[in-house]
Amino acid sequence: HTESTLVVVDHILTMVGGKISCRATDSLLSLMEEGKGKKWLRNLPAMLTKRCDTAVVCSGHSLIVAGGNEDGSNRLATVEVLDTDTRQWSISSSLTHPLTEATISLCGERLYM
Repeated sequence: HTESTLVVVDHILTMVGGKISCRATDSLLSLMEEGKGKKWLRNLPAMLTKRCDTAVVCSGHSLIVAGGNEDGSNRLATVEVLDTDTRQWSISSSLTHPLTEATISLCGERLYM
């Protein structure tokens, strides 16, 4: 994977999106114990949209994925939220402008980019 974003979800390091063979992916890979070592495994459901260079933050039971690129040329303004309890994705309000290669943070109920 290249151009993916790392985030901690339920105390597990997780790789969100990115590119495989120059194509955006919708996968979430978690660094999990396997045998005597660790391996990147599909532990969470795939995003609704393939994306790389996305902004990601996890708060409580919500993983928020905003913006990014879909196959390099299509910049995204969409926001998806994964409920880590139900393991279901939903669409949130879109950003006012497409966003790539950015960082997002939560402070209380406010999302900052």
